[in-house]
Amino acid sequence: MNNLLSFKCTTLLIVLFILCSTVLAANRDSLSNRADTTRYQIAVTDMQCRGISKSSSAIITDRIRAELFNTGVFTVLERGLMDEILKEQGFQQTGCTSDACVVEVGQLLGVTHMVAGAVGKIGKLYTISLRLIDVATGKLTHTATLDCEYAIERVLSEATPAIVREMAGKVSGKTTSFSPIIPVIDTTESKKWFRKAVQAKDSSEKLAYLTKAFSYNPKWAGPYTAKGVLYYKHGNYDAAVSNLDTAIMVDINYFNLYGIRADCYRKSGQYQEAVRDYSEYINRVPAIFAELATEAYKKRAEVYELMGDKKSAGRDYHIYLTRKGDSISSTRRKLIRKKIRASGFDPSIK
Repeated sequence: MNNLLSFKCTTLLIVLFILCSTVLAANRDSLSNRADTTRYQIAVTDMQCRGISKSSSAIITDRIRAELFNTGVFTVLERGLMDEILKEQGFQQTGCTSDACVVEVGQLLGVTHMVAGAVGKIGKLYTISLRLIDVATGKLTHTATLDCEYAIERVLSEATPAIVREMAGKVSGKTTSFSPIIPVIDTTESKKWFRKAVQAKDSSEKLAYLTKAFSYNPKWAGPYTAKGVLYYKHGNYDAAVSNLDTAIMVDINYFNLYGIRADCYRKSGQYQEAVRDYSEYINRVPAIFAELATEAYKKRAEVYELMGDKKSAGRDYHIYLTRKGDSISSTRRKLIRKKIRASGFDPSIK
């Protein structure tokens, strides 16, 4: 009798253990699934390479994918699956550098966000820039930039994880051990390093000094503005935009930043972004600098032409011509009037 009772108790305990294990496993799976939904569903495009080999850029891109996944903030689409989906859709990723094209890739892949960027080298200085783009809205949501004078091996093993962690920190909004430490502001030191940058002949020295200047005064947009202009002059438009993004975050009211960034977007073929920034620039230019806004109307008109929006181009050319008056040559006036007539824009219609 006692043996039978003992057997029944043992059997009951086993059944209860199995049931509890099943419930706990189900709960764990449920929690895991809920956790996954909080992650950004992303894919990573090939980094643009400037001044480095394509193979080095490809290796860094793969490392960026791995590091993004390791942060726990992102669910990353595997490269092989990404290529397979795009191949099935007949999409050629080569040359896809504009935000509009990157968004199109994201839509084909079915992700919520895309990560794009560039890896470049000027002199001894390597620079990595990343940008996170919302596929649904096409808007840039976060950027990160990192400059370093490392050997290429350290760029891969140290700089790449660092910039990814910075991006993850911005996205998650959490202060972590890898977030940059803001030093005590020292305007004197900041200006000293900025002057060194101005006087330096070598581009890599300029960039290093400007980074130093910003480290002493993170509330001063000047160093990142200067870096953006320097990258622009070297044709590294992604890095230029990334630095100008930082400058705008520091000083959103510095109107000239929008004009410079618009020029970068225009040069890189990102025409919608260029129009947006030229418009912002025109709205922010103080009245005493009205001539700058006048020139921006002409630049925006030229971008509208490139986009095939002739009527908008005609409107902006009309505003430009009206503001300039007789200060431009008769030959130039005739050419612009011809553009206005060809656009179909009627100045008499308000």
